[in-house]
This record gives sequence, C-alpha cells and structure tokens, in this order.
Amino acid sequence: MKETNLLSLREQIDAINLEILNLLNQRFNILEKVKKIKEKENLPLHDPEREREMIDHLIHINQGPMPSEALCSIFKQILHQSVVYMQNK
Repeated sequence: MKETNLLSLREQIDAINLEILNLLNQRFNILEKVKKIKEKENLPLHDPEREREMIDHLIHINQGPMPSEALCSIFKQILHQSVVYMQNK
C-alpha cells in the first residue's frame, strides 16, 4: 500500500515537472520578443532592478510551503539563464 502511495505521489511530481518545463519554455519564447524590443530601443538585456522587483513580489505573494530562500534561489537562476539565453540568441 505504501509503495502505491509513493508511486502516485511520484506521478504527480512528474506531471508538475512537465508543467514547469512547458511554462519555462513559454517564458523563453517570450524572451525572444523581449530581446528584439530591448535591442530596438537600445536597452540593456540585463535589468537588475526589474529582477529585484520580480523576486520581491514573488516572495511577498508566496503563501508557502516553499521557503522564501528557496523561491529566491530558484528565480535568481531562472533570471540568470534568461539573460544568458538572450545574450546567446
């Protein structure tokens, strides 16, 4: 019985992982448009102030159970990879 429970929970996690992957790919598709606008308007690809605002907002609305430190770490990595992607695209 416990093994079945674990299997079910793992299947739920796998489904959530797919959702996260799809959302990240959607985000990166939008980054291509952001890059074009920033290049056209001669704006830097990296905007630390905007990153701080996004992370602060997410921390503020986070109702857990994810700790703010974990949320901050994950989103800093997403934002970093976003800039890397735009720079290399």
